[in-house]
Amino acid sequence: SRTQRMVATSQLDTVGVETITAENGAVAIDLLNAADRLPDIILMDVEMPVKDGIQALREIRKSVRYGHVPVIMITSRTGLKHRAMAQAAGCNGYMGKPFNFRMLIGQINELTGHRLQLS
Repeated sequence: SRTQRMVATSQLDTVGVETITAENGAVAIDLLNAADRLPDIILMDVEMPVKDGIQALREIRKSVRYGHVPVIMITSRTGLKHRAMAQAAGCNGYMGKPFNFRMLIGQINELTGHRLQLS
């Protein structure tokens, strides 16, 4: 939801992360295709309108240009079925909502090699 994107963005801002948000998977793919500079990581929900997170992730992984970018799913769909679908599609991390920000920063650091620190 828009509110959840705003909360995540404001939390990531506190540790110096520049964010770009998309309201659905189709917009996310369009933004990746148009980007001059690729993101270091993609955070995505399984449940999104138009194109869900699993569909978007499959499309991301097919791309020569940005298929290597790590993806963390942050979702209320925490069951084994959705987790397995995300992993099969190429997901690098999977977190339930509400997510623990400290754990998210740890996963981002692990997947990107960054050294983001909470104050």
